[in-house]
Amino acid sequence: TSETRDQPIQGKPEFSVILEGSFIFWFANKQNRDRFAARVKYYQPQIGGFSTLALSGGTPDNFHPLDFEPRSLPRIDSSAWYLNSGGELFLFQNQNDLDTFLDLFTSDAEYGLTQAKENWKNWVTTATCYSKDFFNMVCISS
Repeated sequence: TSETRDQPIQGKPEFSVILEGSFIFWFANKQNRDRFAARVKYYQPQIGGFSTLALSGGTPDNFHPLDFEPRSLPRIDSSAWYLNSGGELFLFQNQNDLDTFLDLFTSDAEYGLTQAKENWKNWVTTATCYSKDFFNMVCISS
């Protein structure tokens, strides 16, 4: 049986998947690793793993992910996440950002997620698919 929980747990290096040559995903067990590897597009974090709040336009600072050096992008809190009705995983910089997103899009979270995905799609068209620093999930093949 696979191990799933409501909260993230630290994965182990022996249960890892490497994507695009340098992005390593660790899993708690072999079953979870194999499930992810079989359906990467389904399980991968959406919008490059960047803050959903920022990319939805819900912040006043006009965030643009390509304005940052790749290694200096804001860190994501792995416990601040949201699954949409289709099971897609969206990440947030922290719990406050997740709460703010849900407050802003109380009546229609899917609209905020669609905005974030559209902004991401528009921005990544200028980015490379294969970079040691920039994980562009649009480039992952099935």
